[in-house]
Amino acid sequence: MQKTYATLARIVSGVPSTVDPESALLEANMPPLHVLCLRARLSIFENTRACQVDWMRRPPPEPPPRAGFRISPLSRDELYAFVDAYTKDYGITQSSPREERFFRSSIPPWFAASAHRVTIGVELPIDHSITDEEELTREKRRVSEEALALHSHRSWILATDGGVDVPKSAGVGILLSSLNSSEIIEKASINCGARPCSYRTESRALLLALEKLIIPRIQHRRKTLLVVTDSQSLLAALNKGPLSQTDWTEDQIWQRLLTLTCAGWSVHLQFCYGHCGAYANELADQYAAQTMATGQ
Repeated sequence: MQKTYATLARIVSGVPSTVDPESALLEANMPPLHVLCLRARLSIFENTRACQVDWMRRPPPEPPPRAGFRISPLSRDELYAFVDAYTKDYGITQSSPREERFFRSSIPPWFAASAHRVTIGVELPIDHSITDEEELTREKRRVSEEALALHSHRSWILATDGGVDVPKSAGVGILLSSLNSSEIIEKASINCGARPCSYRTESRALLLALEKLIIPRIQHRRKTLLVVTDSQSLLAALNKGPLSQTDWTEDQIWQRLLTLTCAGWSVHLQFCYGHCGAYANELADQYAAQTMATGQ
């Protein structure tokens, strides 16, 4: 079952069959199978409990169709003890950074009122009838540059990228004066560990860039920002909204975005295809490669 679920995650995310299950799940934005099963069990328990107040004291009045079978009553304490023991076997605790039993967003609902000032461009359609590799690269560059050109008027251009070359990895962000400028105003980088996946480096890169490069400029009179990234899976996760995040990093990214919008900023996050020549993304990719090579 675990292998089938991992295969499904690879199909959904479009990663090669050699990618490890954990990375495939992160790329596909899917929870681990045991977490999915626990959530389903909790949901069944809560629904049954809500339908009959004294369910814990006696079995349901009507047995299921199969002869001789009755659902035994189960108390909330017994269920939670089972969940705690099961998750402990997998090394998961309430303080685990990635998989808490019940993830609680750090964003209160009233703080999300300005979320409409954040727009996200996730889809970038291309002509799938193209089979020639060079022509396909040109098509990807064309649609990427057209999408970015619509937001070239914005005051700040932030390009982020994550690089993985096991055992090295890096997440980087660069702040540009314009889309086609080689002038880098400021840059930041972070070491993402020896065994990261692409999704994790991309999300850490965006969080770092917002924290180090944009938040310090929050009081600047120019308040329009374009964020360029080649991680479609990250933008798809963020596109669910600030109150629907299930991962700490994405939750913190939304917290920074809302801090900006509450100060009057307008932010657009745009996906562009990687390694196709889109200038801002290529600069970030080069900086990521340089950071991994030098370790700085």
